[in-house]
Amino acid sequence: MLVMNPTKKTLPLFSHIEKVDNEKSAKHFSKTNPFYSWHANYVTVNRKKVLFLVNDLTFLTVVLADINATEKKQLDAHIQDGIQLAFQMLGIPKGKIRRYFENARSIKVNKNHNRTISSIVNNYIYLLEYFPLDWERVPQVRIMAALNDHIFSSNDYKPADETTRMAFENHLDIVDNEFKEEETEFVDTSFKANTNEAIAAFGIYLKEELELSDKVVKRHNDNANLYVQELLVYRSYQPDLNELDFLTLFLSGYIVDKGIVQSQTGVQQMGTSLKKYYRFLADAHKITASQHKEIKDVIGESVEAGKSLFIYTSFDIDY
Repeated sequence: MLVMNPTKKTLPLFSHIEKVDNEKSAKHFSKTNPFYSWHANYVTVNRKKVLFLVNDLTFLTVVLADINATEKKQLDAHIQDGIQLAFQMLGIPKGKIRRYFENARSIKVNKNHNRTISSIVNNYIYLLEYFPLDWERVPQVRIMAALNDHIFSSNDYKPADETTRMAFENHLDIVDNEFKEEETEFVDTSFKANTNEAIAAFGIYLKEELELSDKVVKRHNDNANLYVQELLVYRSYQPDLNELDFLTLFLSGYIVDKGIVQSQTGVQQMGTSLKKYYRFLADAHKITASQHKEIKDVIGESVEAGKSLFIYTSFDIDY
């Protein structure tokens, strides 16, 4: 299987390509066999859609121009032609290219799930402004050649053309790592909301389900842990204090008064962390959808109130 993972806005371009049978299974396949997985996004130039495909393993990019209503009916053929052309441009032997497509067998569509690759796709799109498009053909050979010589630090400072040649040596065979439904469970849902066990499970959720970086996971986890610990302490002194009351108090003044954050950005980051935390609790069925919506609204309003405390404290007054 050759998995395409387009962004939500890009999905309509793939309407004529068969969808995967199981999204979680396909995501597992992409993680296990990233050389056979591609993320996709498009940009509109002169009212024409230019589609970008980026390989999950090598960051090799394929650029297809003017994917209109007619061309999207043949998108699977354009994708195969574009990938094959990109491989040929790197001097990959025909036998190995043929083996790649024989291993893949078919092209299927899942959905965008890897934020790192998505950011790489967007970086390629930003670079498009420096290159003229050839509207006479679908694959953009010159642009692909230039972009695939681009270096990304997350790829060990190697350009995509080099990593692709290496992939044909080391990752051409598909790894048969059987998918099991329980592998996608991000937490043991036996925990109680707002406990140390919940915080530990939240970290796993951020890492495995949302696929955030270690640095971002630590920030959100630390913020949520601080909130939970303060909530538990407050409850011990004020047993009648409910969670929404404390959430409002925490974001709109408490973290500023206690010096936990020193800027509007700090308040905003805390609010973002708590939004993710309560989304996690909703996904784990610890709070209802209506409770989640109410909490999100409270967080939004409280963050704005907390940020406003810095408006009149950012001036240096000379007496």
